[in-house]
Amino acid sequence: MELEEADSRGCFKAHGKGFVYAVDPAARFVSIALRRDQSPLLTLSIDRRIASRAGDFLKFLERCTQIKALVFSNNHTIDLSETFDNDKLKILLQATANLALYTFDLYHGKYRSFERRFCRQFGILSFSIRKITGKDMEDDFYVARLETLRKSGVDCRQTTLYSALISLSEKILHDLIVRELSMPTQGAAYSLLKISAEVATIAQALNPEFIPAQKVITEKTRLQRISNANEKNITNSAN
Repeated sequence: MELEEADSRGCFKAHGKGFVYAVDPAARFVSIALRRDQSPLLTLSIDRRIASRAGDFLKFLERCTQIKALVFSNNHTIDLSETFDNDKLKILLQATANLALYTFDLYHGKYRSFERRFCRQFGILSFSIRKITGKDMEDDFYVARLETLRKSGVDCRQTTLYSALISLSEKILHDLIVRELSMPTQGAAYSLLKISAEVATIAQALNPEFIPAQKVITEKTRLQRISNANEKNITNSAN
């Protein structure tokens, strides 16, 4: 992401893959426009803590848009503006901004703030994250636990925050949802599918080793995969 130098009021612009973000810390808003033609899409209100660290928030917002673009395009682009028309983009950007805010809170250790907002949005009982500090830095680890309103839960322990979230996302998908599907009413199971996906997105946004651009499947790669699959089928048929 390319950052422009701030003016005397602290306002600045940042240029992402498909969007331009304009930040006014004093007025506490972020406006988002299409990069290709500067068409305005959405204005986000931000609080004081985000305004004071707007660069961090924009970094996570841009990463979340790129991760969502990979999902919706089946790994063919990281430019979210290429995947939907403007009306749908506005809705999707609002949801993606919420994910960026969750990521921002976790990055800065605001676990209680994250839990309150996440539980309220998704209708779950709790989503606790704790950092356990060891004698040495390499002994630190994170504990994450999610519990539904039926008090059915999963937890995990990992050495990094993003790996704890990935592990929790997988446990929600492969363990918690299975349990919820056995209940008389299954509405919570479908909500957990979305929670698992959103937690995975947050984890990827936090992971400095996850580079969205490296996940894009080029046309050359796609054709090579088709060719390899055809060769494998021919070999299997011959055998």
